[in-house]
Amino acid sequence: MTGYAERLRASTNTWSAAYIAFETGYLREQYRAYAFVEDEDDKVFYQLALTKYEDIRYLGCGGRNAVLSIYKKLEEEGKSQRALFFIDRDTELEPFDFQQEVLRTSLYSWESYVCQPDFVGWFLQRRTNPNLTSQEREEIVTGWNGTVAAFHDVLAAHTALCRTAFLLNRSLGVSEVVGARNATLSGIVLAPADDDPDSWFSSAVGLAIGHGAKKAEIFERIQYYSNTSLFATSQGKFLFSILRRFVHLSIRRLGNAMQGEFNSPKHWLAELPWNHYSLDYIRDYATARIGPA
Repeated sequence: MTGYAERLRASTNTWSAAYIAFETGYLREQYRAYAFVEDEDDKVFYQLALTKYEDIRYLGCGGRNAVLSIYKKLEEEGKSQRALFFIDRDTELEPFDFQQEVLRTSLYSWESYVCQPDFVGWFLQRRTNPNLTSQEREEIVTGWNGTVAAFHDVLAAHTALCRTAFLLNRSLGVSEVVGARNATLSGIVLAPADDDPDSWFSSAVGLAIGHGAKKAEIFERIQYYSNTSLFATSQGKFLFSILRRFVHLSIRRLGNAMQGEFNSPKHWLAELPWNHYSLDYIRDYATARIGPA
């Protein structure tokens, strides 16, 4: 039978389990540092970003608030020096407390990192025909950019309405935006199946106004989000579902058989090159807190 310590090491993913794992190992384990992350997939992402640091123990905490709570507790106890703290940006655009000690992702979440156009082309070249021509690769990247553009208005509107709902501190009852499974393929561009997103948006705006939102505020936020990086302000998991659909249809169009299970988040993360430029700031944060490997 697996012992308590082994089970705890295998999966913490709650505030209390992560804290106990740190407390029981803090003095006797020889790790360079402990990294507190939101959940299990985040462990894979940060291990990838910090691949040169093999002596970091990653602890899932069960969410963003749990990570921040553990940071505050360890800071009060004077034990935060050997710890790293990682949270997702989500839809936050403002500075946050403890931003010097806690790293908040530049993008929405790890899903947004694998949605970057250059990575999409690179991934497809690795996982389909290794002899993919440069022209085919460029067509894929162009297609993904077109896909992002096709969903941009819907995503911006959805984000603005969610933000408005948060400010009102009440539910607006807005329906979920068009899902990737309900999309159509035009050339190599994945577009929302609903060819009249304006109609959906008009009804959503009406509902928001009916709950007390100001029309001008909604449109100001939409304009703001439209001029901000899509990957930083849109829901990462939603983008990731679109990406998976895009890849599936692109591979079918190219006539290549997929090598491996591309629906697995950990599989996608394993394919992301550790030295990708978008991960530089994570390495800088770790080096600043615990020193070079």
